[in-house]
Amino acid sequence: MKLNCEERMEQYLMLDKGKRIPMKLSLHLLTCPECRKQVEALSHAEKIAAEPLRIPTPIKSDSIRNITRSLDPLYKPRKFRIPLWLWITVGIIMIAALLFFPGAKNPASDRNMLIAFYLVFAGAVTIYSASFIGANLDVLIKKTGASPA
Repeated sequence: MKLNCEERMEQYLMLDKGKRIPMKLSLHLLTCPECRKQVEALSHAEKIAAEPLRIPTPIKSDSIRNITRSLDPLYKPRKFRIPLWLWITVGIIMIAALLFFPGAKNPASDRNMLIAFYLVFAGAVTIYSASFIGANLDVLIKKTGASPA
């Protein structure tokens, strides 16, 4: 590479990112294939360096637990479970509330009140079901033999 090429490449490297390339340098890059190759290689390297790393790292709960233990030796994971008998009891209470609601037996009761009650009850059943599934998801997956996606 000629001394002129070294000066031009140094000039190119001194430019700020996104700054316009001076005319003399542009003409040199158009006419000099060696410098053009170097600028293309630099641009390609910059694109690669700007991309996030894609290193597949399988992380399992055991490795996370070990890392947490190394950071805090007194760490003990909490396992909070709602017992099954409590889920069943709350379900029976909800069914009893539906069956013994006084407005359901009286045909003269306000229609809007019935609609409001049934909508609130439907919301309660939905929240109850979602909470039950969310709290017992690991047990349900193990019982059915399905693998989590």
